[in-house]
Amino acid sequence: MNQRQQAKTRTREQIIEAAAAVFASHGYAGTSFARVAAAMDRPKSAIGYHVFSSKHELAFAVIERQQARWAAIDSLIRQPEGLEHLLVMLTSACSDAIRCPVAAGAIRLSHELRGAGEVIPRVFTWDDYVRRHLSASSGGVGPATDPEWARAADLVLTSTFGVMWARTSARLTRDTEGQLRDLWAALFTGLGLPGVHGLLEQVEPVRVGGHPATPGD
Repeated sequence: MNQRQQAKTRTREQIIEAAAAVFASHGYAGTSFARVAAAMDRPKSAIGYHVFSSKHELAFAVIERQQARWAAIDSLIRQPEGLEHLLVMLTSACSDAIRCPVAAGAIRLSHELRGAGEVIPRVFTWDDYVRRHLSASSGGVGPATDPEWARAADLVLTSTFGVMWARTSARLTRDTEGQLRDLWAALFTGLGLPGVHGLLEQVEPVRVGGHPATPGD
């Protein structure tokens, strides 16, 4: 890759990071190229259509980048498929959203675009992921495609990301993770899965990309 291509790649990544923070604070409708440019202290022409053809394309780039990051986080989890693995992943995703504007932006965008009927990128699909681990947590009783697991996965995801989405316009904090741990304890216990409280006391978020996925202040 020559210097010009490297510079273009760096610029693209900088735009994605800046845009993600704006999407997290203002949502899809409240974000514009002008607002992203202002956040970067650059003219609108510096991030315009020669880099991203539309705001929609920019939003998808934010989601795809975070989905790839979630896949990277999952690849570092050493526990076998099941409840503990899922709790580590959920805790890591929450901690990542607290410290990473791309994560916060991707969560809000995914919520808003799916609510508007958009088909979002599927680099990492939370629905399939949660169903698979819930099925494994019960000893593999019933396939991950079972409607019962689909309903349970939807409940977990709707509540988990609902809490995180509701906080992205302000700022996710350590309190958010505490709220979610209480929520997961109630949800998974209600689903009849044993040992939830003990697992939640011991799970720790994993590190990805050389940065600790741990809560900020």
